[in-house]
Amino acid sequence: MVIPSLIGRRANSSSQKIAREMKVWSKVTHENVLAFLGFCFFPNISHTGSSAQLSLVSPWMKNGTAVQFARANPTVDRLPIIRGVVDGLRHLHEKNIVHGDIKGGNVFISDDGVPVLADFGLATWIENDRSLGPSHDAVTSTTTASLRGTPRWIAPELLLVETSKSSSESDVWALGCFILEFITLAMPYPYCRTDINAVSAIMQRRLPYEFSSPSPAVPSPFERYPALWPVCLRCWEHDVSRRIRVVDIVEHAALR
Repeated sequence: MVIPSLIGRRANSSSQKIAREMKVWSKVTHENVLAFLGFCFFPNISHTGSSAQLSLVSPWMKNGTAVQFARANPTVDRLPIIRGVVDGLRHLHEKNIVHGDIKGGNVFISDDGVPVLADFGLATWIENDRSLGPSHDAVTSTTTASLRGTPRWIAPELLLVETSKSSSESDVWALGCFILEFITLAMPYPYCRTDINAVSAIMQRRLPYEFSSPSPAVPSPFERYPALWPVCLRCWEHDVSRRIRVVDIVEHAALR
């Protein structure tokens, strides 16, 4: 039996914003994307004058997020979970949807151990992708926030270029950060005490993970999955045109 669950930032979200999120989310059906079950209205308890609060409904994920699941099950093979996240993101990009907020907190594990992408509050429809053509014009966005993503997972071009919009490439940067987070069970830029410090590091073109000299070929947290480290490095190409695409990650030997 499916148990409905509210996800995300509902208390401070406008009905219009949630409606836009619903429009994007409801277009996606894939085993690695959290199922959209519908919407409901709850009585408003904030006494702001609104009669009801619009909320989106999804299945309840009792295993929690991918990071929580890995902490609770330290011997679990993480490769199939990463593969599922990559496949879910590939599906979104094939539909010209940019997720905009890939991170451990937005990947849940189903009762069957299947990873699903969640939270389309920052999702964007795009007309074209680099794999389809040169244009990256966003036609519909579910956010007007100046910071397009979560600080430690955000791609540098979204901070360095004022006119930049979330893209499939910025999703790939965040995907690399998720892989790092999922393998190390620590946030990207662990050497930064605060998110502000992390944003500064991003703008200085520092990588989400650094280790002391002499640098090993593979950081110790990746010793179990050494082939994933080069994938992360390709996700973190500062030259957007050289950054690996999701379709290429799907076929990468590291995920086989």
